[in-house]
Amino acid sequence: MLSQEETGKLKIGLEIHVQLTNLRTKLFCPCPSDYRGKKPNENVCPICLGLPGTLPQVNKRAVESAIAVCLAFGAKVQPYVVFSRKNYFYPDMNKNYQITQYDKAGGTTIGVGGYVTISLDGERKKIPLRRIQIEEDPGRLVHVEKNGVRKTYIDYNRAGIALVEIVTEPAMHQPREARMVLEKVQTTLEHLGVLDPSFEGSMRCDANISYAGGARIEIKNISSFKEVEQALRFEQLRLEYLPKIESTVTKRWGEKEGITATSREKEMEEDYRYFPEPDIPPIIIDEEIIEKIRKNLPELPDDRIERLVREYGISERLASIIVSEKPIADFFEKTVKILNEPEDVAHWLMNEVVRRWRECGIDYRYSRFKPENLAKLIRMVKEGVITTRIAKQVLWEIVPTGEDVEEYVKRTGLRIIRDPEELSPVIAKFLDDNPRLIKEAFENERVLDYICGEVQKRLQGRADPIILRKEIERLIGEKMKNA
Repeated sequence: MLSQEETGKLKIGLEIHVQLTNLRTKLFCPCPSDYRGKKPNENVCPICLGLPGTLPQVNKRAVESAIAVCLAFGAKVQPYVVFSRKNYFYPDMNKNYQITQYDKAGGTTIGVGGYVTISLDGERKKIPLRRIQIEEDPGRLVHVEKNGVRKTYIDYNRAGIALVEIVTEPAMHQPREARMVLEKVQTTLEHLGVLDPSFEGSMRCDANISYAGGARIEIKNISSFKEVEQALRFEQLRLEYLPKIESTVTKRWGEKEGITATSREKEMEEDYRYFPEPDIPPIIIDEEIIEKIRKNLPELPDDRIERLVREYGISERLASIIVSEKPIADFFEKTVKILNEPEDVAHWLMNEVVRRWRECGIDYRYSRFKPENLAKLIRMVKEGVITTRIAKQVLWEIVPTGEDVEEYVKRTGLRIIRDPEELSPVIAKFLDDNPRLIKEAFENERVLDYICGEVQKRLQGRADPIILRKEIERLIGEKMKNA
């Protein structure tokens, strides 16, 4: 087992692969980049299949998007960018090499340096970045098992999709930091408009972990932030109790088993035989291009959090939660523009609406439930048209359907009952069914509370509590007089 001093030297680094989902075509050819739900090998051409005699042509928008990513994380955009070939054999890599970027062997990456800011235990921490690079996605292996026979097919629809790879320094010391960095990167790129995180597999991660100068363990292709943290915790525990590993090892994370498993010894950089891509000339990026992209950058998460705190007077913690997912932040701001009650809007949105969206598997951006509807519901609660309990019940029904809240309340008769004449028959029936409670309630406040609660149940929580209590007291008083 490692000593206490050694276990304090845990180092974690991330290689984050992000598909540029804002692009309509692939990185080096005009094939559509929307491969999800398509027939296998439908969106392919000689270029992305790597057939002899073809020449790649760089997607200009991919380069511009990558520059925006660099600026968003404070990385220095390189003025002279060279693509490289990374040579390795794997069935989903049809050319037997990947066109990527590399900061050695004559190549350069589009961005160097920069950082990702996270909030750790109430303090801001900057996780430094090593580089940001553009590369192509490989194809996809599809494993099929039928009648006990396992077969593997290759779908090249994904081959050539534009990726941005963000490589951090090994500056994280806890698995939860890695998860926080991934969440922050996703939020930033979503605000930037280059990533749609609702697309399956649009953001994947390789995680590296080592202790006290020992060999590095690389865990490949983890798609869930939760699984990244789980895999790193597993490796952290294993490394603490096992002898130091001599060579660098590549592992895969088994979600079902909850453990990592060795897939192969990790290749060294020289094994990939990097060299400049001869079919793509160097790209010159001048300051004018960079400044033009910088001026058009949208509001980024940290700036948005500061603005929400300043404009709406909510806490930084609440603002951070809201901004963590762009569609939620957009919904919040649209609702507040209709009803200037930021605290109430945040409460109902985060505690009720978002929870219902998730339960129903609804994509927030395409929800039928609109900000206008939430504003109406909050206003109806504040004006006493419906109770909080009824409002929650109403949301449960209308969030999936988008039905107008006022029409739903009118149709179902869920408005608050304030008319004593409407309450009186229900109260009288309950007291007739429970005559022993009449005298007890007259003498014991808790019994009166119990009666109020039971009558509210019969009325589905629709009675005005103050008027209900007064009417119960009145009827009990009458029955005591007549007893």
